Amino acid sequence: IGYRYDTGYSKQLLGREEIFGQSCSIARYVAKVSNLYPTNDVDALRSDAVVDAWRDTLDLYYDCYFERKILGGRMQMVPRKPAERSVRLGALVDSELGEQFARFERVLEAGDGQVCVGEKNVEFPCWADLAIYDVVKTLEGPMTKEAFDKLMEDKTMLKSLVARIDPLETIQKHLKKYPYVDLSHMFARVPLWKRTIHRVLFPLVELVLSIKSRFSPRIEQGKKSN
Repeated sequence: IGYRYDTGYSKQLLGREEIFGQSCSIARYVAKVSNLYPTNDVDALRSDAVVDAWRDTLDLYYDCYFERKILGGRMQMVPRKPAERSVRLGALVDSELGEQFARFERVLEAGDGQVCVGEKNVEFPCWADLAIYDVVKTLEGPMTKEAFDKLMEDKTMLKSLVARIDPLETIQKHLKKYPYVDLSHMFARVPLWKRTIHRVLFPLVELVLSIKSRFSPRIEQGKKSN
């Protein structure tokens, strides 16, 4: 489930030059025209809740790596210091992530292994099944094998869903172009000497970004004037 901020993609998708910048709205539209979205109102509500939880969970994960700061008068996403990442990821896994995976497990148990079980005209996997698959595969990337196995050890339905979706031809074709990546090295514990360097380096990077953000519009305006 993805999107790009450009008119080319919107033209390919809709046949017109118009930008749509909300990922869940675009994903819902694609799911509807691809017969992956429920027609029953209750099933639609259930699937929407799953996809909203997918988005919320990924936002919490991204917050482990990036932080929002005002630099040069603009809100920007900047990388956190490496020493902060593992601490934040560990806290996420021990709290909200475990609870969220348990909620996904209960949804799948109620639906006999999938979200849109009552929809005969909706293909498996529906868009909510794909959202659960994506969040499991995404969060596997930054975690060690031991930590991920512990998180999934009692998630029978989650593991079954991933096992059913993994071999699908369309999924394999997509993953050849956009594979999930092992990011555990990005969240590894950082030795003291590196933490010392980062305390100096990261403020400098933020200073450069702040200066660039503040003066880039003036530079561009000057180029257009000339």
